[in-house]
Amino acid sequence: CDCPPGFTGTYCQTPQNVYAKSVTIFTIPATDWDSFSSPDLKVYLSRSASSSWDYSTPELSDHSSTPVTLTFYSPVLMTDEDWDIKIVDVDSPDPDDNIYTSYGFSPYPIPTDMSLGFINNSSGQLVFQINLQ
Repeated sequence: CDCPPGFTGTYCQTPQNVYAKSVTIFTIPATDWDSFSSPDLKVYLSRSASSSWDYSTPELSDHSSTPVTLTFYSPVLMTDEDWDIKIVDVDSPDPDDNIYTSYGFSPYPIPTDMSLGFINNSSGQLVFQINLQ
């Protein structure tokens, strides 16, 4: 098949270059994140093979209403390999509190709705998604 620019595959359904643009958080667990305030949200993303968190969003201070979308500083090219993501409550000077973490997920095959959803294993609820472009 002669695919249009940017697509490949038997039926031209697979985007060649897919980028993570942002993360939408649908629910934040109810807990005492910070004294007298809501969590300071930040998202980190990296290839599983990396020894550090290579990509992040700006911090969103004192935020608890959902859904909320945090946008990466620049779009992240999602290659066909394992990736890790974590959403944290930034605490300084104390260590950050993990809200959600997922290790070893693959963005391929790319979903037709251009989003990667993450489900809470115990509740079955969609808790966040990576928005692709």
